[in-house]
Amino acid sequence: IKCFTNSLRSNPKNPESYNLRGLAYIHKGQMKRAISDFNKVIELNPEFADAYNNRGTIYAGANMAKEAESDFKMVLQLKKGEPQAYYNLGFLSNKCVDFDSAINYFDIAEKLFKDTPNSDVYYQRGISYFNKGLYQHAVNDFSKTIKLMMDDADAYRFRGLCWEKLGDMKKANADLMHAVKLNPSFTK
Repeated sequence: IKCFTNSLRSNPKNPESYNLRGLAYIHKGQMKRAISDFNKVIELNPEFADAYNNRGTIYAGANMAKEAESDFKMVLQLKKGEPQAYYNLGFLSNKCVDFDSAINYFDIAEKLFKDTPNSDVYYQRGISYFNKGLYQHAVNDFSKTIKLMMDDADAYRFRGLCWEKLGDMKKANADLMHAVKLNPSFTK
């Protein structure tokens, strides 16, 4: 933070320094200061898409869904086909219990991330399917997550719960036991 503040003293109109300091404030848990810096970035350069994305992420975490959605959609206006913005909209839709919209956003993000598959997209879409009771679709996504992140205890846990709902207790027990092995707190 000190480094970026010093940089801003010599160049107070540098949006990149405000953006980086805003990210540092997020890391320190100082969300109001981070939002202030992202607002300054946008004031200096209204086409700085990352500032909208970063601010939207804070808004999403603070349950300010309309503000977050507005920022993520602004990212898409500025950077057409930005996969992270679609992912963020999907994540936000999951949080707002709009699982159909979430699945649609994750489908788009998956296509855009095709060269570098993103385990978070599969995991979150799996959560959407799970909440809709579409357990086989959820199993498919949790399996993709596990293929990319073999130590993801949550993916094993949710896949195990899906297998249980689908009536395959052998696979359910195997996944749930593996989830506990990876994260012993699941037994509590």
